[in-house]
Amino acid sequence: MKKRKLGIIGGSGLYKMEGFEQSKWKKIKTAWGTPSDKILIAKLGSEEIYFISRHARGHKINPSNINFRANIDAFKQLGVTDIISVSAVGSLKENLSPGVFVVVDQFIDRTFARVKTFFDEEIVAHVSMAKPTSQSLGECCESALKKLNISHQINGTYVVIEGPQFSTLAESLTENAFNAQNMIKEVIKTFKDFSVDMDSANDCLDAAIITNSKLRTKKTIKKLQYIAGRVLNKK
Repeated sequence: MKKRKLGIIGGSGLYKMEGFEQSKWKKIKTAWGTPSDKILIAKLGSEEIYFISRHARGHKINPSNINFRANIDAFKQLGVTDIISVSAVGSLKENLSPGVFVVVDQFIDRTFARVKTFFDEEIVAHVSMAKPTSQSLGECCESALKKLNISHQINGTYVVIEGPQFSTLAESLTENAFNAQNMIKEVIKTFKDFSVDMDSANDCLDAAIITNSKLRTKKTIKKLQYIAGRVLNKK
């Protein structure tokens, strides 16, 4: 497997962490438009990591307008193989009070104002969502949370609604930013200790693309080169 690189999607509390070295911001152009912001490339110890602020620095982008396709494509251009996204959200469970971390393993997408796929032109792909997250990265996050004695729950369903709105009071979890920073630092140090060889995400595209290869144009293959090039360029 190629060299693993970690990308992090989150808010300002993460990219302002102490301990980052050799930090630089890199502007990336993508076939999907402009990413939310420049990519922060920095080192923590010997590990180089990549960070993007989903709402842009200063929180300027409405949730419905986040160009998630450009964000992911930008990461892929830089060789990112593993992505962790950190969000402050509301809870529908009384036992999950503000400040509790949840390592989610399922999603329900109830948004309606954005394109939901990279495969919206010419090439059709039906990607399985049976196991939408990386088991190894989940285990890495769990290990970090346990080590730091941060209140958490393993497994949960992330229900995505059209924003901007919060479903309960006290949603900012601002006081919990310190815990998020420490968890991410621990993940950066240890994520390579958790093998991704058995993760279903590694080969989820292998059987997902159903359009006949003879009908794929070079233009569309080029547009998808960073997202699905491994599969589309197979002989």
